[in-house]
Amino acid sequence: MDELKEAVYGVLAVSLSSGALMLVRDRDGKMLAYVRYFLSLILILLLFSPLYSLLSEGLPRFAGGGTENVDGRWTEAQASFERVSVADVQYRTERSTAVLISAKTGIPTEAIEVSLSLDTTDMTAICITGVSVVVKGAEYRVISDKVCRITEEMLLCPCTLTVEDR
Repeated sequence: MDELKEAVYGVLAVSLSSGALMLVRDRDGKMLAYVRYFLSLILILLLFSPLYSLLSEGLPRFAGGGTENVDGRWTEAQASFERVSVADVQYRTERSTAVLISAKTGIPTEAIEVSLSLDTTDMTAICITGVSVVVKGAEYRVISDKVCRITEEMLLCPCTLTVEDR
Protein backbone atom coordinates (compact mmCIF):
# COMPACT_ATOMS: atom_id res chain seq x y z
CA MET A 1 0.00 0.00 0.00
CA ASP A 2 2.90 2.34 0.73
CA GLU A 3 4.29 1.75 -2.76
CA LEU A 4 1.00 2.84 -4.29
CA LYS A 5 0.95 5.98 -2.18
CA GLU A 6 4.54 6.76 -3.20
CA ALA A 7 3.67 6.16 -6.86
CA VAL A 8 0.74 8.61 -6.65
CA TYR A 9 3.00 11.22 -5.04
CA GLY A 10 5.56 10.58 -7.77
CA VAL A 11 2.96 11.03 -10.51
CA LEU A 12 1.87 14.30 -8.92
CA ALA A 13 5.46 15.52 -8.69
CA VAL A 14 6.22 14.57 -12.29
CA SER A 15 3.05 16.22 -13.59
CA LEU A 16 3.81 19.42 -11.67
CA SER A 17 7.39 19.45 -12.95
CA SER A 18 6.20 18.77 -16.48
CA GLY A 19 3.85 21.75 -16.26
CA ALA A 20 6.75 23.90 -15.12
CA LEU A 21 8.95 22.59 -17.95
CA MET A 22 6.28 23.31 -20.53
CA LEU A 23 6.21 26.95 -19.41
CA VAL A 24 9.97 27.31 -19.61
CA ARG A 25 10.47 25.40 -22.88
CA ASP A 26 12.46 26.84 -25.73
CA ARG A 27 10.87 29.04 -28.37
CA ASP A 28 11.45 26.69 -31.31
CA GLY A 29 9.76 23.77 -29.58
CA LYS A 30 12.60 21.37 -30.45
CA MET A 31 13.06 20.30 -26.86
CA LEU A 32 9.35 19.70 -26.36
CA ALA A 33 9.43 16.21 -27.89
CA TYR A 34 12.37 15.19 -25.70
CA VAL A 35 10.74 16.57 -22.56
CA ARG A 36 7.50 14.71 -23.31
CA TYR A 37 9.38 11.45 -23.99
CA PHE A 38 11.39 11.74 -20.79
CA LEU A 39 8.35 12.57 -18.66
CA SER A 40 6.31 9.75 -20.24
CA LEU A 41 9.07 7.31 -19.41
CA ILE A 42 9.16 8.47 -15.79
CA LEU A 43 5.38 8.21 -15.51
CA ILE A 44 5.37 4.67 -16.86
CA LEU A 45 8.06 3.63 -14.40
CA LEU A 46 6.20 5.21 -11.51
CA LEU A 47 2.94 3.53 -12.46
CA PHE A 48 4.51 0.09 -12.79
CA SER A 49 6.61 0.21 -9.61
CA PRO A 50 3.75 -1.02 -7.34
CA LEU A 51 3.06 -3.86 -9.78
CA TYR A 52 6.73 -4.84 -9.76
CA SER A 53 6.90 -4.92 -5.96
CA LEU A 54 3.69 -6.96 -5.82
CA LEU A 55 5.07 -9.51 -8.28
CA SER A 56 8.49 -9.70 -6.66
CA GLU A 57 6.93 -10.43 -3.28
CA GLY A 58 4.52 -13.01 -4.69
CA LEU A 59 6.89 -14.95 -6.95
CA PRO A 60 8.88 -16.73 -4.21
CA ARG A 61 5.70 -18.45 -3.06
CA PHE A 62 5.30 -20.10 -6.45
CA ALA A 63 8.98 -21.10 -6.59
CA GLY A 64 8.84 -23.04 -3.32
CA GLY A 65 10.21 -20.27 -1.15
CA GLY A 66 6.98 -19.14 0.46
CA THR A 67 6.44 -18.98 4.17
CA GLU A 68 2.92 -20.37 4.09
CA ASN A 69 2.47 -23.75 5.65
CA VAL A 70 -0.11 -25.94 3.93
CA ASP A 71 0.23 -29.27 5.73
CA GLY A 72 3.99 -28.63 5.96
CA ARG A 73 4.56 -28.98 2.22
CA TRP A 74 5.87 -25.49 1.50
CA THR A 75 8.37 -25.42 4.32
CA GLU A 76 9.67 -28.90 3.44
CA ALA A 77 10.08 -27.88 -0.19
CA GLN A 78 11.86 -24.72 0.85
CA ALA A 79 14.20 -26.59 3.21
CA SER A 80 14.95 -29.18 0.53
CA PHE A 81 15.66 -26.45 -2.03
CA GLU A 82 17.96 -24.64 0.41
CA ARG A 83 19.89 -27.83 1.22
CA VAL A 84 20.42 -28.61 -2.46
CA SER A 85 21.45 -25.02 -3.19
CA VAL A 86 23.91 -24.90 -0.30
CA ALA A 87 25.43 -28.26 -1.27
CA ASP A 88 25.84 -27.11 -4.87
CA VAL A 89 27.47 -23.82 -3.89
CA GLN A 90 29.69 -25.64 -1.40
CA TYR A 91 30.86 -28.10 -4.07
CA ARG A 92 31.54 -25.31 -6.57
CA THR A 93 33.47 -23.29 -3.99
CA GLU A 94 35.57 -26.32 -3.06
CA ARG A 95 36.39 -27.02 -6.73
CA SER A 96 37.17 -23.35 -7.43
CA THR A 97 39.45 -23.19 -4.41
CA ALA A 98 41.31 -26.31 -5.57
CA VAL A 99 41.73 -24.83 -9.07
CA LEU A 100 43.03 -21.55 -7.62
CA ILE A 101 45.51 -23.34 -5.34
CA SER A 102 46.66 -25.38 -8.32
CA ALA A 103 47.13 -22.28 -10.46
CA LYS A 104 49.11 -20.42 -7.79
CA THR A 105 51.30 -23.30 -6.60
CA GLY A 106 51.70 -25.62 -9.58
CA ILE A 107 50.20 -28.57 -7.73
CA PRO A 108 47.93 -30.62 -10.03
CA THR A 109 44.23 -30.12 -9.33
CA GLU A 110 43.74 -33.87 -9.01
CA ALA A 111 46.14 -33.89 -6.04
CA ILE A 112 44.13 -31.30 -4.07
CA GLU A 113 41.00 -32.00 -2.05
CA VAL A 114 39.23 -29.11 -0.37
CA SER A 115 36.35 -29.44 2.07
CA LEU A 116 34.51 -26.53 3.66
CA SER A 117 32.91 -26.33 7.08
CA LEU A 118 29.78 -24.18 6.92
CA ASP A 119 27.61 -22.55 9.55
CA THR A 120 24.08 -22.94 8.19
CA THR A 121 22.11 -21.94 11.28
CA ASP A 122 20.96 -18.79 9.48
CA MET A 123 20.18 -19.61 5.85
CA THR A 124 20.25 -15.94 4.90
CA ALA A 125 23.86 -15.57 6.02
CA ILE A 126 25.85 -18.77 5.56
CA CYS A 127 29.41 -18.51 6.84
CA ILE A 128 32.49 -20.56 6.05
CA THR A 129 33.90 -21.49 9.45
CA GLY A 130 36.86 -23.57 8.35
CA VAL A 131 38.65 -25.18 5.44
CA SER A 132 40.38 -28.52 5.30
CA VAL A 133 42.85 -29.06 2.45
CA VAL A 134 44.37 -32.44 1.66
CA VAL A 135 47.33 -32.49 -0.72
CA LYS A 136 48.29 -35.90 -2.06
CA GLY A 137 52.01 -36.16 -2.62
CA ALA A 138 54.95 -35.87 -0.23
CA GLU A 139 56.80 -33.69 -2.74
CA TYR A 140 54.34 -30.87 -2.03
CA ARG A 141 55.18 -30.74 1.67
CA VAL A 142 57.68 -27.96 0.94
CA ILE A 143 55.00 -25.52 -0.26
CA SER A 144 52.35 -26.45 2.30
CA ASP A 145 52.63 -23.07 4.06
CA LYS A 146 51.89 -21.32 0.78
CA VAL A 147 48.79 -23.49 0.24
CA CYS A 148 47.47 -22.56 3.69
CA ARG A 149 48.22 -18.88 3.19
CA ILE A 150 46.47 -18.78 -0.21
CA THR A 151 43.40 -20.55 1.16
CA GLU A 152 43.12 -18.38 4.26
CA GLU A 153 43.50 -15.18 2.23
CA MET A 154 40.88 -16.25 -0.28
CA LEU A 155 38.19 -17.62 2.07
CA LEU A 156 39.02 -15.55 5.19
CA CYS A 157 38.85 -18.46 7.60
CA PRO A 158 41.32 -20.84 9.27
CA CYS A 159 42.79 -23.60 7.14
CA THR A 160 43.88 -27.09 8.17
CA LEU A 161 46.33 -28.71 5.77
CA THR A 162 47.21 -32.38 5.52
CA VAL A 163 49.89 -33.69 3.16
CA GLU A 164 49.48 -37.38 2.38
CA ASP A 165 51.88 -39.74 0.68
CA ARG A 166 50.52 -41.24 -2.49
